[in-house]
Amino acid sequence: MGNLTANFSRHEIVCKCKKDCGAEEVTDGHLSMMQTTRNIYGSPLGVSSAARCKAHNKAVGGKDNSEHIATKDSPAEATDHPYENTLDLHNLVTAAHKAGFIRVGIDFKNKFVHLGSSIHHPKPRLWGY
Repeated sequence: MGNLTANFSRHEIVCKCKKDCGAEEVTDGHLSMMQTTRNIYGSPLGVSSAARCKAHNKAVGGKDNSEHIATKDSPAEATDHPYENTLDLHNLVTAAHKAGFIRVGIDFKNKFVHLGSSIHHPKPRLWGY
């Protein structure tokens, strides 16, 4: 499934519903900021969630207007990235801000960082859940 950037492949971006739903894109701007975040972070940056179809988004508890929702005509504007510890969290959030992300959510229970780039959602925003 080919690389989209130097460090991210299409396989990491497509919807995880396993139903060939067509949700398989994030915006070019988001991909560029992801790669810049990875470059600044200086270590591999996993992707736990990216593009989602509406059904998969609902199945994983996503909001109806989630930045993750993608269709064939409208790419997603969010990715989630796992972190191991508080130092990783600090370095990831710092790198993301330097790369231009201004919508950052931290899931402390499941240990991932949501990076959003939507122009249709409130910004700037940093939140935890």
